[in-house]
Amino acid sequence: MTKAMILWALIPCLIAVVVILWDRWRMKRLMDSLEELLKKATDGTLTESSFDETRLSRLETQLVRFLNTSMLSARSISEEKDRIKRLISDISHQTKTPIADLCLYSELVMEDDITPS
Repeated sequence: MTKAMILWALIPCLIAVVVILWDRWRMKRLMDSLEELLKKATDGTLTESSFDETRLSRLETQLVRFLNTSMLSARSISEEKDRIKRLISDISHQTKTPIADLCLYSELVMEDDITPS
């Protein structure tokens, strides 16, 4: 085998190595970006920066929408819990007052010596 043949055999291997390394670098950049998005989402500091036509930007937009919907849902649930607490408190108050009146009236009746006329 001549040197030229060896060189022509090595060129596809070198191209394959370059393509693999480039793909790994691109994947690492994507994973770093996703990790940053999730970190901001958990911190509550995620905002839509700028919208372009990349998949990462679309994912960021969807994540922001999901988090906004989640926060609205959580707020709604919290408000509903507060309403239920107030309702239970009101019902409790409304039932305690007549029961207390009945107890007081029954004690008054028991104290008085009521003789049939």
